Amino acid sequence: MNSKYINPVLVTFIIFLSACSTINVVNINNAGDIEIKDNGVIYALPKTGIRVEVEATKLEIKAGEFAQYAEKYLGLTDVLLKDSAMWYISNINITEFAEPDAEHYYYVESSKSHSPTLINLTEQGLIRSINTTGNYKQNSSEHSFYSNESIPANTNASFIMDGQMVKTDTSYRTIRTDSTSRRIPVYKKRLIEKSTEEKAKEIAKYIIELQDEKMSLLIGDVEEFPDGIATTKIIDEFNKISEEYLPLFTGTKSSKTVKAVFEITPDVNSALNNVLFYFSPDKGILNNPDNGADPVSITFKDKQNTQFLDSFFVHKDTLVNKPNGLFYRIPGNATAEITYDNKVLASKIIRIAQFGKIDVLPAKYIQNRHVAIEFDPNTGALKSISRK
Repeated sequence: MNSKYINPVLVTFIIFLSACSTINVVNINNAGDIEIKDNGVIYALPKTGIRVEVEATKLEIKAGEFAQYAEKYLGLTDVLLKDSAMWYISNINITEFAEPDAEHYYYVESSKSHSPTLINLTEQGLIRSINTTGNYKQNSSEHSFYSNESIPANTNASFIMDGQMVKTDTSYRTIRTDSTSRRIPVYKKRLIEKSTEEKAKEIAKYIIELQDEKMSLLIGDVEEFPDGIATTKIIDEFNKISEEYLPLFTGTKSSKTVKAVFEITPDVNSALNNVLFYFSPDKGILNNPDNGADPVSITFKDKQNTQFLDSFFVHKDTLVNKPNGLFYRIPGNATAEITYDNKVLASKIIRIAQFGKIDVLPAKYIQNRHVAIEFDPNTGALKSISRK
């Protein structure tokens, strides 16, 4: 065998056919009832599998230390007062892949040795071409349908603040003289811890002062106005400091993302509501049902675009007693819908090999080594018949 016919996704077989020879193509599942006399080649038709890649994001919100004083000292409303965490589905990708259909393996048997015919298969044994290598591209279709922008993780605000204050206690001592007595104040200073509200008030005051200074700089209400570059740097520093302090009132947000992959082979007889996984806003992606978790399902809605061929095939069967040649697919179309909580998260129209029909390419095309035939290995469809 010439090495130029071999590549990582291609296997080439040579069978010998001539115009006066005959071939016999049988389904492997029926081979036990048929006498096989000569060597040949086994090929498979594909069936379509669906791969669903899911991203789930956990959003965690940590309440600010001074959240309860946000409205009082900064006028901020709708501030979260306690920690919370929630999962949501942030992205879904749907891709198709081909795999051999166990119900459609075929044996190609030749009864006479003459001019060679090349049968090219993929590494999975799927029919690819006759008498040509063609251009094989593995199905890599990928689409993103549902996407929520992830919220970047924020670090907790860092700040420097004196958590203590000086308190002066005043007491009196009475001094007696011969004729009078006097009360003399005695002052004693001690450090005490500031209350939470006092800390909040102090930081809020600082934030407001920063905003006032920033505004004064922007409108030019300063004694010495810095040049353009200096102004930009000062404003950036004001913004940086404010972003460090504001989370003490507004809280911080952080997120993490996990990915999971699910595969399913569509079946025309059970195409509705196939459960891929379960999802809970509290626990994220789950393989099994749990309290508060609802199923995420995929449904395949057959468009029945090949249904009109049924009457033709019935008529054809009355004209041809025993069709002989290579079997190939005419794939069907379907809409894949992924749903959760009665909402459609993703939708895509795809070609599904097993939702279509199977026909036979007459043997006379295969026996002519000057004819090149190409199939789509992803769907088993006939792509082209041309003269070399």
